[in-house]
Amino acid sequence: MSKAKVNGVLLLYHHNQMPIASNMFEHIRSFQRYSRFKVWLVNTYWGFPRVLEAFEFEVIILHYSLFGWFPFALDDAFRQYLADSGASYKVAFFQDEYRFWAARAAVLNEYKVDCVYTCLEPAYYQETYGKYTRVPRLETYIPGYVSDEMVAMARRGNKPMAERTIDVGYRGRQAYYYMGRSAWEKHEIGVKFRERAMGLGLMLDIATDEAQRIYGEAWLAFLGNCRAVLGVEAGVSIFDIDDVVVPACERLLHDEPGLSFDQVYERLLKPYDGTGIYYRTVSPRVFEAAAAGACQILYEGKYSGVVEPGVHYLPLRKDFANFDEIMRLYRDEGVRREMVQRAERDLIASGTYSYRRFIERFDAGLEAAGLQPQIPDRMVRRVSDALWEGERSLVFKKIDAMNVEHQAILQAYVTLQAQHMQQAESHQAMVQEYVARIDALQVEHQAMLQAYIALQAQHMQQAESHQAMVQEYVALQELYMKQQEEYQDTINKYITLQVQLSTK
Repeated sequence: MSKAKVNGVLLLYHHNQMPIASNMFEHIRSFQRYSRFKVWLVNTYWGFPRVLEAFEFEVIILHYSLFGWFPFALDDAFRQYLADSGASYKVAFFQDEYRFWAARAAVLNEYKVDCVYTCLEPAYYQETYGKYTRVPRLETYIPGYVSDEMVAMARRGNKPMAERTIDVGYRGRQAYYYMGRSAWEKHEIGVKFRERAMGLGLMLDIATDEAQRIYGEAWLAFLGNCRAVLGVEAGVSIFDIDDVVVPACERLLHDEPGLSFDQVYERLLKPYDGTGIYYRTVSPRVFEAAAAGACQILYEGKYSGVVEPGVHYLPLRKDFANFDEIMRLYRDEGVRREMVQRAERDLIASGTYSYRRFIERFDAGLEAAGLQPQIPDRMVRRVSDALWEGERSLVFKKIDAMNVEHQAILQAYVTLQAQHMQQAESHQAMVQEYVARIDALQVEHQAMLQAYIALQAQHMQQAESHQAMVQEYVALQELYMKQQEEYQDTINKYITLQVQLSTK
């Protein structure tokens, strides 16, 4: 069956409906909002909409959310569609490129991807994509930009500086050990700063565990209640292009799960850390903090050249050697106000880092490849209606499958509850039997105790009687001995008399 040519963009992404940072959606929606090309979004989580087989899009975008974990979020049907779309201009957006390198390269080569937007700096193109793939065009971009939606949410939640209740706020997480020392900074800066700042009279709201992360508008409201926020560069210091470090680290932690990061670092990671490919960049949090009007206290770093130390942020050394000086500058309201104003001016108001500006650059890249944004309205309606109906069917199908799964889980739960009730009843019977046996043993024990007491009393009486008999026996013995002595005296006297009589 021949496919209809669609002079537009199909963007494939993946979202499993779990809470995530809002900048991923901002990135996805920016193509629809700002591109001069018509863009359709398809979430691979719902499955492959068969109506896609009727269309061949001029451009297919593979969003970075497809490659967050392995296996990638492209099932066989999507992979076949990509293989059949040989004439489409394919663009891949990547983040977290330090892992699954071989699998990423295989996707790029197998489906003949024409352009990759990477967080790598151009200096490292050749030893990565140039060495392992046949991608003809590479573009460096940063993980997130400034959206109108983010700025509006930030302004709704911003409090006047005098009314903010948090001096220094932060939310971080413990990174995987194999990401290296730099990624561990996300956890380290919060822990170390909190330890050093205790007792300084500051109101701190600093957490570095996953459970306390904040998302969406609540996150921007949190920033809008902070006078200052902490931050580090995004990225890693171990780029595992040969897939050596990750499996070795996982094996080590499997065998010795209690090892700390420092122990793993010394035993395994140190030779790889900070060597080879540089993979650090500015985090979207820098823009969010700027929009929220919070003064930024950041570890020293490059930050993709977006911000400058002493101009847009207070540069905290990683060994905290200048901590006292940073605190002095933070307490200076004039310094803090100027830092906030410059960050808002250069990062937000200027539009330099807006999604609108980024999509203009993206569109220019498509036009440079010979693509044009014009598309008939009837084709737009045809594709939109087909994809809407296809995705709606998939959503209902997914919901039905989830309901079946839920029902099975519910039935299993009910069965387990019934088993639990039976076990509880059996346990109760056993407890009652145990209590009855304990009561019987208690009665038996009481009877035995009373018999023992009676025997003890008899024993005492017998002991007393025996003592009296012993005393009487001793007295008789003494009397007997006395009579023996008297008898002996009488014998002696008799013998003496006999002797006397015989001599006469």
